[in-house]
Amino acid sequence: MCGIVEIPIRRLKTTAQYQSPGDPRNNAPRNGVAHPAMPILFVVGELDSTVYALRISRDGRLDPFQVVSCLPDNFIGFSRASAVVLSLDGARLHVSNRGHDSICTFDVVDGGRLASPRWTGSDGRTPRFACYNPEGTGLLVANEESDTIASIPSGGSGPAMLVARTASPTCIAFRHGAPGKLSVPHSAEAH
Repeated sequence: MCGIVEIPIRRLKTTAQYQSPGDPRNNAPRNGVAHPAMPILFVVGELDSTVYALRISRDGRLDPFQVVSCLPDNFIGFSRASAVVLSLDGARLHVSNRGHDSICTFDVVDGGRLASPRWTGSDGRTPRFACYNPEGTGLLVANEESDTIASIPSGGSGPAMLVARTASPTCIAFRHGAPGKLSVPHSAEAH
């Protein structure tokens, strides 16, 4: 979605548009995720490292109601937001920060508002992609420039643990296997 200010909503069979509070060309919407129980879409602004919370109206219009930073107030430096992951129960939203090299976790509260941001180091450089492990107990983070995949506790706080080393990971996929067993692709060296 980088650089696009029109977001297709396929399930609603309409094209929704929104105007960000700032100039849309300055925030570059990158990824979005819909809440599982509320008509809300969370969109990550890549260039300004923000999350836009948008209500999805019955006619498919997206109405922004909150914009929050994915970076700590005291951070000075270059960083770009990338991945956005919502817990299955819709209670937590995770965003990766490439440059700050962290995962920002928000609680999703009262009508879909984001609150209580906290940051956990990604245990690598340039966390481009993130997803929950098959058990839902940890967030897996693909650190592109350090060639690692790390796991962070699902609550968004606690130390990251190295899971695998693999060349320039930009996504993580799972193959079906025995329940409770993580299947690491053959190109990754498990730790």
